[in-house]
Amino acid sequence: MKISKSSNSLKLFVLIGICGLSACGQNAANEQRIREVLNSDTVLIQKDSSNVWYVGKTFQDGMFSFCRNQKCGFIDIEGREVIAPQYDEVKDFSDGLARVEQGRQVGFIDKTGKMVIPFSDKYEYGYVFRDGLISFKSDSESGFMDKTGQIAFLMPQGISATEHFKNGLVKIRNHGNGKYGLMDTKGNIVAPTQYDMLSDNNFSDGLLRVSRDDLWGYIDKTGKEVIVPQYRFADNFEYGRARVEHTKYIDKTGKELPLNHQIEISADMPLKSFRKYRGRHEHDLWGFEDINGKEVIPAQYIDVEGFSEGLSAVLPDNSTIRIGLSNIIKEGTGFGYIDKTGNMVIAPQFSKAEPFNNGLARVSKHGREFFINKQGKTVIRFFELPDFNHFYTPDELMRATKLMNDCANIKVGQTYKKDGFSFKVESVAMEKAQAIVKESKTQYQAPTPCMDIREIVGVWNIAD
Repeated sequence: MKISKSSNSLKLFVLIGICGLSACGQNAANEQRIREVLNSDTVLIQKDSSNVWYVGKTFQDGMFSFCRNQKCGFIDIEGREVIAPQYDEVKDFSDGLARVEQGRQVGFIDKTGKMVIPFSDKYEYGYVFRDGLISFKSDSESGFMDKTGQIAFLMPQGISATEHFKNGLVKIRNHGNGKYGLMDTKGNIVAPTQYDMLSDNNFSDGLLRVSRDDLWGYIDKTGKEVIVPQYRFADNFEYGRARVEHTKYIDKTGKELPLNHQIEISADMPLKSFRKYRGRHEHDLWGFEDINGKEVIPAQYIDVEGFSEGLSAVLPDNSTIRIGLSNIIKEGTGFGYIDKTGNMVIAPQFSKAEPFNNGLARVSKHGREFFINKQGKTVIRFFELPDFNHFYTPDELMRATKLMNDCANIKVGQTYKKDGFSFKVESVAMEKAQAIVKESKTQYQAPTPCMDIREIVGVWNIAD
């Protein structure tokens, strides 16, 4: 998470080491409070954090990252400051540490705010710790560092890691032949760099898809080729089978399975979305099917997110109208959340709805963004300033703040002057938070909310 002229990216408690009795007691109380908020069926928190300019997209290790007055820190699930905003940029916690930046220097803090790895510009670090390690490089060396700041191992000459660790392994690339392999947390090469592609180190059912000479096969976590590359097309394994060559299924020994092979269904199995085409001038509809391809939830949604923590954000078929090439969500409708039986557990009402992560989902309604729990109750509310690429001097930030306040006070039927132009709010659009504004000669219907505009547009946010 950062506020800068060049970029503008937005961005449970676990004890580190041995804690005293009082610290352990406080940690237990924090965890209990998190559980209460996540499982509450009443509104526990409804903080108006309008002084918080940016709140991170995810809830990690019991905290959100946030920024205010061009400095970033961390707040808890109730919006209280845990680590005061004091850094130019922060990343979410991972493995109990968070990356923080001051100017060109990078360091890492624990969840009490203690600096564990001091600020330095000696290395270029990765963003997150995984399996207790983070990548680093300098002009003369590269490798992985542990959570004490000690070098765990250096990369061999001509070999680099292409991502962070996952399940004890990291994808590596040989710059000599351009091929890929795998390395473990001790720096040992597990799978030699002989493959054209690896499926992003995503092991599924214990096997990883690998490509050599335009043919796909599978290796296990020891680097052994369980199924020699031989297929022009291959999917990941799921529940003991994988689709290959588009029309065949194989088991984990490579044996071909009958096309009508069925997997025994259990409640924890994922559902996959499928599309129903309705013609050139109509919305396609989406539903969900099980791993055997049997329809579980009929195709009745304009848009769906994959299931996360048992819920999926969906946009019902009656939620939009089409204006030109754009769609506007109608008043009283929007995204809601269904469970795996298709039951709507959080009523359709949001203009944007993201997947649940650690018990919370980020949603938008009436021009405001906030987090809800699985009961659909607000946990933290906040505003975001417009994403002006150049609004980062104190004077420009004041202008951006004024714009946000202006947007929140637009009234239907009144005429407003802005930057020498006169606009009249003609009517409330399909969603309560927006109004179409009309100038004397031209009516604007741009679908961009006021708080996101970079120039004069015709949709304004109205106060709740």
